[in-house]
Amino acid sequence: MGNTSQTDGTILRLAAIVSLGGFVFGYDAVVISGAIDPVAQRFSLSAWHKGFLVAVPTLTAIFGTLLVGPLSDRYGRKALLLTVAWLYIVSALTSAVATDAWMLTVSRALGGFAFSSLVLGPLYISETAAARHRGQMVSMNQIAIVIGLSVAYFSNLLVTSLSVTIPGQGLSLLGVASWRWMFALELMPAIVWLLALTAIPETPRWLLGQGQTEKARTLLERLHGVSHARDLMQRAHAELSARKPGLVTVLAILRSPAFIAIFAIASVVAVAQQITGVNAIYFYAPTVFHQTGAGINASLLQASVIGVLNLVFTFVAFLLVDRVGRRPLLLGGLIGIFVSMILVGIGFDQARYLLDADALLRLPAELQAGLAPLVGQAFESDLAFNAALREVLSDADYRLHRNLLLELAVEINAPLILFGLCLFVASFASSLGPVMWIFLSEVFPGPVRGIALAMAAALNSLTSFLVQLAFPVELERIGAAATFWIYGGFAVAFAALIWAVVPETKGRTLEEIQASFTRTQRATPPKS
Repeated sequence: MGNTSQTDGTILRLAAIVSLGGFVFGYDAVVISGAIDPVAQRFSLSAWHKGFLVAVPTLTAIFGTLLVGPLSDRYGRKALLLTVAWLYIVSALTSAVATDAWMLTVSRALGGFAFSSLVLGPLYISETAAARHRGQMVSMNQIAIVIGLSVAYFSNLLVTSLSVTIPGQGLSLLGVASWRWMFALELMPAIVWLLALTAIPETPRWLLGQGQTEKARTLLERLHGVSHARDLMQRAHAELSARKPGLVTVLAILRSPAFIAIFAIASVVAVAQQITGVNAIYFYAPTVFHQTGAGINASLLQASVIGVLNLVFTFVAFLLVDRVGRRPLLLGGLIGIFVSMILVGIGFDQARYLLDADALLRLPAELQAGLAPLVGQAFESDLAFNAALREVLSDADYRLHRNLLLELAVEINAPLILFGLCLFVASFASSLGPVMWIFLSEVFPGPVRGIALAMAAALNSLTSFLVQLAFPVELERIGAAATFWIYGGFAVAFAALIWAVVPETKGRTLEEIQASFTRTQRATPPKS
């Protein structure tokens, strides 16, 4: 019993260290939610440039995740994790000191290559953890992500609360623009992670693939105990000896009908996680709450509540994933997402917009004359209100003051929208958030696991990029209600796909999962 406790503790420690990368990712990804509006005002960004600035790390993450698979197979999981940690540090520093919108865009694009930690973390953990605990160990990475996400929301709120308004500069803390502090604070966890990574070993599966059998055996004995390590060595050797991961073999596996079927199933889960709108909500949470009439601090506070709820329900998934299973959590989460998006859409659809004389007096004097013709007019939708604003304001004034004007004019059922968004976060965090990464780390054949996981993650990133890029434009062109209803429609469609094609993988070794896929592909369909 003592030996089992000791080995479990070692695996837990390694998983915790690697999962710190998830924390840094969560902070890096979501810190933009508090910075994007002041940055857009500071540099007078269009809706497309605003969306691109938010989404560009996800775009470069596509290339990063495609590269990280073969690079980690060649140079090792640990070496790539250390490289990623350095990328986060450089990106945070250059974002904080950016002198214009394009420098900031390039800095965030560089950070996107570090998003490959989303692949490396689950890959490392799945290759070190025992099957009975693998789901929970991989879930630690997702828990770290949502902790980082929550910390970013609260960090943004703290920086904003401590800041003062400087005319012509927006909010500043100690004479420095508040959004610069938001980016700079990422340096602390990124440096801590870099230092912690120096203490971890390579994964035993990678060592075996490199022919370092004795090192792999020693590490497996330390991680799993002598008797269990022997069984794991035999299983891994059988897989590696049967299929050497040379270029010809890798290409043959990637082109095989069995792999194509596996990748198609994995793609359903990878796309479902993003197409239902999670990063539109996480990355634009304060912007969404602005649409309900909340001020800057209130929007950041409500976004922080979203972060806490996300953390709580990720722990729920952590407790349930190896008990209930992957498939039931995915289906239940998508149903919850559908209901939540319908509610949010209803809330925005019922909103009305009226700019009265008192609201006009709260605006800068140079805007009051132009907006006077709109005073007392009632608008039935955000689209109609935005169109009226564009007619009387210059493009620059519209971009700069649109959020404030929405805040002053809107009459909306804000509690319904807040409840819907909370339901969305609870549904996503207890299902698609962690379960996708667990499922992807389990289903691919060993010789191409790194490459295949990177391919699936790249598809996930591409979907996320498109959602983030389009969201500000969707709000302007089709309105908030239609935007959220579209996400709800995707939730229904992908729930049906998952019901039809996604199998259960809980409690099975990686080798057993691969064998079951192979048998399924070779089986002859029963006669009717």
